[in-house]
Amino acid sequence: MHWLRRWRDLWRNWLLQRLFRLRLIGRLLHRLRWTRSMLRRYLRFRRLLDRLTRLRRRIRRLVLVLRRRTSSLMLLGVSRGMIHAVNTNLTNALIIFDILVIRIVVTF
Repeated sequence: MHWLRRWRDLWRNWLLQRLFRLRLIGRLLHRLRWTRSMLRRYLRFRRLLDRLTRLRRRIRRLVLVLRRRTSSLMLLGVSRGMIHAVNTNLTNALIIFDILVIRIVVTF
């Protein structure tokens, strides 16, 4: 649906430009009891909202990636616990590996 939303926004901007050129926007604004400055403020507000939604989506994607990586770290922790019963030295090596992976994920 992303491409459809983008197409709709492009079409809406094109239509507004055409209406400005044809001076039909004056009639529309008169019916809505809006001034041109109010319309400009509304369009600025819409652009700001679009930026915020894009930022929110980007943050949500990053959170999902971090959740996936931390769940894989949890699996590493489970396997580390199983190996601990067999070999303590290998367990210590895996703990160091976990710390390195966590640092890489946090800096990423």
